[in-house]
Amino acid sequence: MVAFVNSVGLCARRAHPSGLDTVRMHAQSRPHENDARSGLTRRAFVALVGSSWIAGSALQPARADRTGKFSTKLTAKRRYLPRIEKGSAALSELLVALSNESSSSQDWHDEVNAFVKTTGEDMASAMSLFCTTYYSEGNKLSKLEKDLTEAAKSMQAHFRNMDGAKSRASALEELRAAAQDLNSYISMGKLDIPLIVV
Repeated sequence: MVAFVNSVGLCARRAHPSGLDTVRMHAQSRPHENDARSGLTRRAFVALVGSSWIAGSALQPARADRTGKFSTKLTAKRRYLPRIEKGSAALSELLVALSNESSSSQDWHDEVNAFVKTTGEDMASAMSLFCTTYYSEGNKLSKLEKDLTEAAKSMQAHFRNMDGAKSRASALEELRAAAQDLNSYISMGKLDIPLIVV
């Protein structure tokens, strides 16, 4: 009698399965779909994590870079050293010209003005840019970079005084002081540029 009742119950469950049985049967009958959903979920999770990391990296604040990331040492040598060398040669020639007492007053003043406004200014600018790129130590101002910058600024000051000089002797004195600043810059930077004979 008990066996008969159990048999009837089993038949009834097969004919009218409960909600839990239905879910189980559905899952067992569609294993590939479940695997596909599981794989899609894993792929979606990996994609989400990756995109979040990229977005987080993009939001990081940009740091000032003074190590030559965009203006490398090689670029600094190609761009600024020729201008420094050209200015040094022109300064040396002007020293010879101002030392020649046979030149007229108007001649020396025009020569000084032309040098200061063109080659002199370009050389001073190149010296400042070269030392802040080639000799930079990241975000820290090195002693060498500081000394070179001061030498360039001192030379520029002598150029301004020279341009406003009232006599050839005064202009020559300022030019010689500027030449000494340039020699100091060349020596400290160990540049392959001849020193000026003052």
